[in-house]
Amino acid sequence: MDARRAMYAQELLEASVLLEQLPPDMASVLYRRMVEGRTVKEIAVERDCSVDAVRGLLSRGRVALSGMPSQLDADWDYRDEDRKYRQK
Repeated sequence: MDARRAMYAQELLEASVLLEQLPPDMASVLYRRMVEGRTVKEIAVERDCSVDAVRGLLSRGRVALSGMPSQLDADWDYRDEDRKYRQK
């Protein structure tokens, strides 16, 4: 179980590094949705904007993140551990 916690800690660290590379409004919306688990409507109310505006930020943010290289992709130890847990 300690290996799983270490992997999770690595993933959180990498996610924070990647979010810092995005514009602040986009990073904030992604963090609230993906980490805090808030709904799109809740985020829209907090930001005082439309639901469509939040959806747009989420969509553009996900596209931006998918194009960013991750340190975890190059970490062979991480990839081996991840593969073991996904096969269970």
